[in-house]
Amino acid sequence: MQEAKVHPEKILVVEDNMSMLLLVQKAIFKVLPNAEVSSAVSLEEAFAILIKNSDIHDKKPYDLVIADIFLEGNGTGLDFWRVICGTYPQIPFLIISSLAEDKVMSNVLEHEKKNLIYFRKPFLMPELQAKIKEVLSPRDNTAGAQSGLRRQEHDETIVGSDEQIEHLAHMLILKL
Repeated sequence: MQEAKVHPEKILVVEDNMSMLLLVQKAIFKVLPNAEVSSAVSLEEAFAILIKNSDIHDKKPYDLVIADIFLEGNGTGLDFWRVICGTYPQIPFLIISSLAEDKVMSNVLEHEKKNLIYFRKPFLMPELQAKIKEVLSPRDNTAGAQSGLRRQEHDETIVGSDEQIEHLAHMLILKL
């Protein structure tokens, strides 16, 4: 039997301020040292990276997208979020901005709000690290059901019944 591949978390960061980009990347690597992080400075570059990294066999090209609202080029982080939300609704999207949350959320339709996670600048590194952990933790608790088998240290649950084993085997077969 072929062993399941262990995949590091894939994260896309869309930020045009280089010092903020480096801060976000540092926070990611502190929480997820093996993460694969891609970055873009504009909406156009983010779309190019998204298309390049899409795979018809993968339900989502990234485990998390983090984007600033104001970017270089002809679009915003909210524009990118709307495309991600419509194309890959299962990807958590963390929008960072210095704008007040109510000002940002007033541009979001009521039914869309559940798919957008707001994070206000300025922030401390531990706050961002905690938010990244919080956003990705529900995925880790599935013990590989949707994401292949995650790193073993995240999979601390013990399969206790034949029904659970059968379910996990079924999910693995679907993933292969």
